Amino acid sequence: MFVMVYALVLFQWRAERIRRRDSGPYDDRVGPTILVVVLISAVMLNFGLKIASDV
Repeated sequence: MFVMVYALVLFQWRAERIRRRDSGPYDDRVGPTILVVVLISAVMLNFGLKIASDV
């Protein structure tokens, strides 16, 4: 759910900047990095729990 809300907020932010004809980059440099860290952490946690349940 967090990723969907993040994407909606980012879309609205970009659309508003385009409507106002603001100059500058419309990309997000922090969001994808945080998303990757969260996803890798979730996979590692899932893997760790699977290994722990098999022992």
